[in-house]
Amino acid sequence: RDEITRKFDEIVDFAEVEKFIDTPVKRYSSGMYVRLAFAVAAHLDPEILVVDEVLAVGDAAFQKKCLGKMGDVAKEGRTVLFVSHNMGAIQSLCHSCIWIEKGSIRDKGSANEVVRHYFGNVTLSNSGTGLFSGLPRKRDLTGFEFLSYVLLDSHAQIVSFAQFNNPLIIRVTCHADRNISGAVLAVNWFDENGNLVNRANTRSIGMADIEIGQGNVTVDVLFPALPLIPNLYRVSIALQDGGKGYYDWLDQAIEVNIKENHNSPIRFIYGQSNGTTWIPVDFQIHT
Repeated sequence: RDEITRKFDEIVDFAEVEKFIDTPVKRYSSGMYVRLAFAVAAHLDPEILVVDEVLAVGDAAFQKKCLGKMGDVAKEGRTVLFVSHNMGAIQSLCHSCIWIEKGSIRDKGSANEVVRHYFGNVTLSNSGTGLFSGLPRKRDLTGFEFLSYVLLDSHAQIVSFAQFNNPLIIRVTCHADRNISGAVLAVNWFDENGNLVNRANTRSIGMADIEIGQGNVTVDVLFPALPLIPNLYRVSIALQDGGKGYYDWLDQAIEVNIKENHNSPIRFIYGQSNGTTWIPVDFQIHT
């Protein structure tokens, strides 16, 4: 308690809860609660810091702060036990890694080796369709479940891959045990190494919170054009209550293979990194 009192201002500043300091913690959203919990734990100079999925909350700036703080703790000679599905963060932060599947150790070794093994053995689907049964999920709330997905082109035909700069529809089948209101639907794109490429949700694009009726429901996630460099990507999908947590969250559970579009004049150089996103460009030379 004395240590928390001494570092109170640092903790509040790190957790970014200054505006809510007089609000009872029981009224905090799940994201605020996790940010505060991490800030307290990280500032108490523990010999062992256990961090479980803290990067699932907060914006990119807060996640960067968390990674920086964990790095500082490790550099001081203390131990960080980092639990995450974010492969990019694991590779950048950890020297050694353990892959646990269904309560058993599947692999252990250097972080880079285990991550490569993970992506080489976790097969999702290469047919453009997939079932979510048996995949790990995060659930804070009951009454809703993602069941399956299918990839569609602009003509609503099933496709096994997407094409650069072409439209794509991810059609997700769900089941709700009851009517749900005030929900937020989110999709995050990751590259083949687990690095975040894009984060979006219904609120971020200006949509009102959504309502889902009881029974089986179909959700279409529409991308008018995919400006992603041809490669293998994975997509997370989540339905959450604005402030109470997740109804269902499947991390990197949808596999999308993006291939070159031969109807496009844009070509990519293979054998070298092209990044992840195409930014339109023109060259003008004046003499």
